Amino acid sequence: MSAGPFTHIEEWFPRAHDDARYLRLWRGAALTYSPGQPIDATWHQDDYPSVIGHDATPQLFERASHLLMRYRFYPADVMRHISDFGLEQRPLRAGDRIVQRIHILRWLDLPLLDVITMNEVTAVVDEERRQGFTYTTTQCHAEVGEWTALVEWRESGDVTLTLRAVSRPGPRLPFFAHSFARQLQLRAHHRALASFRQWALNVP
Repeated sequence: MSAGPFTHIEEWFPRAHDDARYLRLWRGAALTYSPGQPIDATWHQDDYPSVIGHDATPQLFERASHLLMRYRFYPADVMRHISDFGLEQRPLRAGDRIVQRIHILRWLDLPLLDVITMNEVTAVVDEERRQGFTYTTTQCHAEVGEWTALVEWRESGDVTLTLRAVSRPGPRLPFFAHSFARQLQLRAHHRALASFRQWALNVP
């Protein structure tokens, strides 16, 4: 259900869906977080530096960058997304919007509850040995904050992935759901990091 024109949507027993419409309906949704704004103990700060692998050639870095800059990051059973850059079949750029369909509850293979949210790409790193981006929450998100992922090919030959996130529950998320939402968030981070490494390494 929806609480207004610019808010996340909780969809029970989801079936066929056309999430591209939210890119149109929510185009005017404002950002809810400003980079560098003061934060306190009510905010979650997550930082996950990791090594994907070692490569003396740029192949692993290029493969990981290709995945990241098209936002192939989360496993499909965690969330699906649709975006401006996905519809236009190009790498992402600042100003692009991403609609996420986050799978909250499932029974066997049947979806019970999805939450639909929107973020905006607010910064892009496009360097010879560093690729990545940041997206920021909009009014159409259950949380407030920003998410950054960066792939780097270091002089040592290590290809690294760093995931950073700053977040806290948004005003429309009931207090009783805060702990559950945090557990889902942490699980999604760890699932994504493991899956992204496998995809970058071409591990079946």
